[in-house]
Amino acid sequence: MHPLIKNLPLLIFVLFFYSSPSFYVRAQDNIPFTVSPVAPEIQKQGASGYFDFDVVAKQKQTIYVQIKNNKNEPLAFIVTPLNAITSQYGQILYDVNTKKSNFINLKVPLKKYMTPESEIVVPPNASRQVPLEINLPDVNEGLVLGGIHVIAEDATFDEKEINKGTSTLQIKNQIAYVLGIKMQFPEMVPPKFSFGKIKIDMVDGMPKLLIEMKNSAPAVIKDLSGKYVVTAEDGKKVLKGSFSSLKMAPNTRVKYPVDWVSGKLKPGTYKAKLTATFGDKKVIATKNFAIKETKTIKEYNQLTKEVVNEPAIPWWNYLLTTLVAGCIFFIIGRKSKKEKEKEN
Repeated sequence: MHPLIKNLPLLIFVLFFYSSPSFYVRAQDNIPFTVSPVAPEIQKQGASGYFDFDVVAKQKQTIYVQIKNNKNEPLAFIVTPLNAITSQYGQILYDVNTKKSNFINLKVPLKKYMTPESEIVVPPNASRQVPLEINLPDVNEGLVLGGIHVIAEDATFDEKEINKGTSTLQIKNQIAYVLGIKMQFPEMVPPKFSFGKIKIDMVDGMPKLLIEMKNSAPAVIKDLSGKYVVTAEDGKKVLKGSFSSLKMAPNTRVKYPVDWVSGKLKPGTYKAKLTATFGDKKVIATKNFAIKETKTIKEYNQLTKEVVNEPAIPWWNYLLTTLVAGCIFFIIGRKSKKEKEKEN
C-alpha cells in the first residue's frame, strides 16, 4: 500500500466546522449526517475508508458515496471532487478551496473528469448511494491523488448566540466530509522537484523569505529535506537554516515561508543557495532576489530600529549594584556578630 495513502483515513475522516474560529467535531457528538465510500469491484485489496484503484487511459468508471441522513427532515447535499494540494508548511491537504496557482502541469483535474449528480437529496433518517461518473482523459502515466468533498446545504451542527455589547452574533456551524481517492495509471513516474522564485514578503507584519518549491510530476514526494543560505552583496551571511520531513502532492507548487531573523531589511540584491534531498535525489540551486525599500519595509525597519535603540541599563550598572549590596550585607553581618559577642 502507498505509505501516504495508508495514513489517509486519519487525515480525511475529520469533520471540519465552517465557522470562525474553527473547531473539530468529536466522535461522540450527534452529527446530522455521515459519509462513507462504497468500495468498487476494482478496489485494491486491503484498502478501506477511501478509494484506491488502478486505471488506464480513457477509462470510464462509476463510483458511489454512501450518505446517511440522521435528521428528521430531508437534506440536500453538494458533492465536489478535488485534487490534493501542498500546504505552505509542506503537508498534503484535501481542501475544496483550491486555486489554479496551487497546481503545475495538472493533467487530470478531478473537477473536470469526475461528475456527481446535480441534485442530491437524502430522505429523513435514510441512506442513499450517490454515483460519481469518472471519464479519464488520454493519460497513461502517474498518480492522481484527491478527494470527494461532501457537505449538506442547510444542515447545521449547532447554533450559538454571542452577545457583544448591544449586538448579538449568531454562529451556525456546518460539517463536511472529505473522502480520499487515489488512482494509479500503468506507468509510474518519479517525482520531479525544483526550486522556483524566491522573494521577501511581509506576512502579518513580519518579514518572510518565501521559497517556491515545485513538484511538477504526477507522483508524491514523501520526505523532503534541505538547507538554505542567504548572503548579501558583500558576501556576508544574513540567513541560514534547514527544513525537513516535508511532503508534496502530485503536480503542486508551494511558497514555503522562512522567518527573516536578521533584523533590519536592508535594500539590495541577495543570493540564496538552496539544497533539497528526497529519496536518492538531490537538487541544488542558486537564486537571486532583491529587497526594495517599499513603504511597508520602511515602516518595519523603523520599528526594528526603535526596538534596538531602546535605552538599556549598562552591564556595569548591574555589577556596581551587586557590589554595593554585597558590602551592605557584609557590614550588617559584622555588626550583628559584634552585638552578639557583647551580649555574651
